[in-house]
Amino acid sequence: MKTFKKGVIPLLILALLLPHFASAKQAVTITQLREQAEHWQQTYQAHGREIKVDITPHVPATDAVPILACRLMNPQPLPDPEGIYTIYQREKDYILALEADGEAVTGKRGYVYQTARYSHFEYDKRFLPASPLTLREMEQLMLSALKRAGLDASKVYTPLLYSLSEAVYKNKDGSQDKEPGMINLEYYQAIRGIPLVGDFYKAYGSKIPRDFYVPFPTLNAYIQSDSKYSIGYHSVLEDIEELAADVPLVDFDTIKQAVEAEIMAGRLRQVFA
Repeated sequence: MKTFKKGVIPLLILALLLPHFASAKQAVTITQLREQAEHWQQTYQAHGREIKVDITPHVPATDAVPILACRLMNPQPLPDPEGIYTIYQREKDYILALEADGEAVTGKRGYVYQTARYSHFEYDKRFLPASPLTLREMEQLMLSALKRAGLDASKVYTPLLYSLSEAVYKNKDGSQDKEPGMINLEYYQAIRGIPLVGDFYKAYGSKIPRDFYVPFPTLNAYIQSDSKYSIGYHSVLEDIEELAADVPLVDFDTIKQAVEAEIMAGRLRQVFA
């Protein structure tokens, strides 16, 4: 079963790589595509299933879609002037984290995930009973720490959260807390305001480290409170050369027709944003 977890994934990939480009009405810019991508609501019957589509496609608020040569970067974070986080870094592995009481957050290895959300995020909701932080405040906590460290916070694509997972603490005897005690926020990495999508490696079993053939596309923040968190800034890319300033995209009608063909063929059973 193929599932598009986010509207941004099929829209940008299909716009760039759709094999039936010749059938498109015309090539468009990303600005024009954003204007065309209106709310899509329709129900389809295919192979004995009912597939409901009710989404507003997400198109990044950028003016161009360039082709870039990139490399992994090793940023040099600054100590926290507020004295809250400490720096954990393994430069040869491109691993970097800002940790506030990191041992309590990730070191005990006692947290197990209960639920994961990929859409319909409630930014003004409190997810942890023991913390007053809303999702919006957690995001601001993460961005504030990155900025204090002198790191480029624009690498975190905040317009479209990838996932939110709730975790509960599990004791060695198998018992666990009734309420979640930690939130894991996962974001797309962004380059020039465009989210980096590289999930395909998850579909293949391989002993090769993931960074060898595709950078891990998401940036994480494990948060318990404003004084207990671990913010990951791993495998971050920087562009070093522009190979093309702006590539043409197919129009939204062509993208929609391609998705509908996948639905009717039985290969796509859920579309949500």
